[in-house]
Parts: sequence; structure tokens; C-alpha cells
Amino acid sequence: MNPGWSKEAGLWLAYLAFDTGSQLAFKWAAEATGNSPIGSEWLRRMLAAPGLWVGALCYIATLIVWLNILEGAPLSRAFPMSGLAYITVPLLAVILFGETLTLVEATGIAAICGGVAMLATEPTQTVNLRSLSRHPEQLP
Repeated sequence: MNPGWSKEAGLWLAYLAFDTGSQLAFKWAAEATGNSPIGSEWLRRMLAAPGLWVGALCYIATLIVWLNILEGAPLSRAFPMSGLAYITVPLLAVILFGETLTLVEATGIAAICGGVAMLATEPTQTVNLRSLSRHPEQLP
């Protein structure tokens, strides 16, 4: 296995775990407020919720991993890949919180999977959009 590929895969798995974990932890924290209106009681419950602190730590870890990813990947390719959390968060919300997905939401998740699969492949042809806007006759 290519060591560069395994490092990149490890970074993406870490990013996905921390990003997904932060969203799930924040949901856990939000449930701890017991639907209190925002005020001193809500704040007390939120600050006492372990999910708030787990989510905050996951956010910090996500940032650190994201910066590592950006050191070796172009933003134009990395940012769409960060959408993987749009797959993991809803699916785990169904499992952990008993939420439901509509057919439209499930179709959207499938579309995201397709987009991520396309991004994961090496491009065979690139298009310079900046020069293309000045010379549209160069379209492939």
C-alpha cells in the first residue's frame, strides 16, 4: 500500500470521526436542556452536559486534522470531501437518537456518496475555469 495514500486515508477517517462526533455530541448536549427556554436554567444545564464538552473537543480535533489535510490537498478537492459528514451524521442520528430519514433525504445522501466517489478518483482531465471564462471555445 502506498504510504502517502494510507496517511491521507487516516487523516480523512480521523476528520470524519471527529466531525461526526462533534455533531452527535452537540445533539446529546441539546437534549440535556430538556427543552428549557434559553436563559439561566438552560445555560446551567448546557454547561453541565458532557456532550457540550465532548463536542467542543471534537471540534478542536476536527480543526487540527483539517489543517493537516489542507497541507497536502487542494482546497477545491478537500472541501467537497468534507461533505462525508452529511452521510455519517444523519445515519448515526437514526441509530443513536431514533430520528427518521425521508426518501428525499436518503436520495440526497446517495447523491453525496456519488459525488465523494467521483472526488476520490484521480482526475484524467482538468479544466482551468479562469481561462475558460475568457476563451469558451476551449471547452473539451
